[in-house]
Amino acid sequence: MNTNERISVLIETLGIRQKDFADKIHLKPNTLSMIKSNKRNVTERVIRDICREFHVNEAWLTKGEGEIFQPEEHDAIDEMIKQYRLNTRDREILHYFVRMTPENRELFYRFISSINQK
Repeated sequence: MNTNERISVLIETLGIRQKDFADKIHLKPNTLSMIKSNKRNVTERVIRDICREFHVNEAWLTKGEGEIFQPEEHDAIDEMIKQYRLNTRDREILHYFVRMTPENRELFYRFISSINQK
């Protein structure tokens, strides 16, 4: 199985629509279709975006080695939770934040700033 075929497996495993998958990694749906059907090569950018957005193990995606998904990294967040005595909702907010795109982080910052100014 090659990288293109593993992308098909990943989409099926995630149980999401192909369009939603393509949107998340900034691809046109027809480009993703061409990748899945081996009519187009997968770029390094697409591989990086897939791994980042869906927490996919790059070794699995590119070589078929290991598990599909990366293990969750909780260490740094867990330390912050202990240090600042954060609750479950706070933890969830931190997890959402670290997975945001830089653009969404900026929007989030503006929102928080506007609340603090009131």
